[in-house]
Amino acid sequence: MQVVIVGTPRENEDDQSVRFDLIDDALVAYPFSADIPLGVNIQAHLGAHGSEYLRLIRVCEYPEAPAQHRQSLSDIEAWIAKGAWISAIKGEDGKVIKPRRKAKKIPWTNKHPEPTSEDRLSLLEARLDILESAMKEKA
Repeated sequence: MQVVIVGTPRENEDDQSVRFDLIDDALVAYPFSADIPLGVNIQAHLGAHGSEYLRLIRVCEYPEAPAQHRQSLSDIEAWIAKGAWISAIKGEDGKVIKPRRKAKKIPWTNKHPEPTSEDRLSLLEARLDILESAMKEKA
């Protein structure tokens, strides 16, 4: 893996923002940005953390990856190499509720994915719970 810095780092109050490309072993470039400590050697810091950044990219590309395959870059890349399968979900009676299937890959854009309708609904429900709890405390 290679790290190529893009543009000039921007110094912030406590750190510096750096834009860079991560180039994986297949020579695919992934644009990425990170805030890193002030005063460190940027190239050395990015090189030392490159595997973690690439792991984050893979997790974003495969958000359905099971937790046990998200722990390290080698874990998620091995899971992808084996086909990126999601196990079947079975009910209490042992019958298959959802069959085994391939995970969907989301192209990397260096942006947070748009929330789905389910995500939005879940967020609204969580906010409603917070507001209801606050109103009960005031009553």
